[in-house]
Amino acid sequence: MSCTLKILSTAGRGNNSLFQDRNEEGIPVKWIEKIKNSLANLAPEFTMGRMLRDYRNKYYDRLYERSTVIQQDDFEAARSLTAWKRTMMQEWKNIKLPPPKSMILPIVLSRLEGTDFKNIR
Repeated sequence: MSCTLKILSTAGRGNNSLFQDRNEEGIPVKWIEKIKNSLANLAPEFTMGRMLRDYRNKYYDRLYERSTVIQQDDFEAARSLTAWKRTMMQEWKNIKLPPPKSMILPIVLSRLEGTDFKNIR
């Protein structure tokens, strides 16, 4: 839920009378007070520190883990992935999909095997 939706949801729950109840200047004082309290309670969820933590957890940590795997065994995983991609690029033009005769389509993989596709994510 977005920040705006959380605030509106929290502030709006059962507070229609607070919004309708206005002072002599036409200001819904109690409703504004409720909104300010909602913002104060939700603000810690939207800090720069939290954003940096999320970014680190979603991106940096994953990339670091991936880089350690790729560097193992003198970059064997990188070499293997490169070879697989090279084979895919060379053979891609040879894959044939005949016109469908039924829901089961025979696929001609040229020199590729079904197991060559296990690395696709």
